[in-house]
Amino acid sequence: MFNIHPWSKHAEFGIWIGDKTVWGQGYATEVTGVVLGFAFERLNLHKVYLTVDADNPGAIRTYEKAGFKKDGILRDEVYKNGQYVDRIMMSILKHEYLKLSNCSK
Repeated sequence: MFNIHPWSKHAEFGIWIGDKTVWGQGYATEVTGVVLGFAFERLNLHKVYLTVDADNPGAIRTYEKAGFKKDGILRDEVYKNGQYVDRIMMSILKHEYLKLSNCSK
């Protein structure tokens, strides 16, 4: 987590797993859950948000499983491999996280 704003009670989240041999093994899902628990239960944040490349369906799926919802699209936000790529803005609110975490207990 970074860009933590104590007055508005929100923070930005990001995770990067560079070693492709461990992709798809649940590490990102586990880390996302731990960080969200810390953000909402310990820091008492209201919202956690992120941006993710639109051409990264695995990450998008991970974030949606954790409860993030799509807020919008930042068109042509990143120049990557010779072309512009959209980024998707996503967020989860504390009450959404609490509802999901209570259902999983």
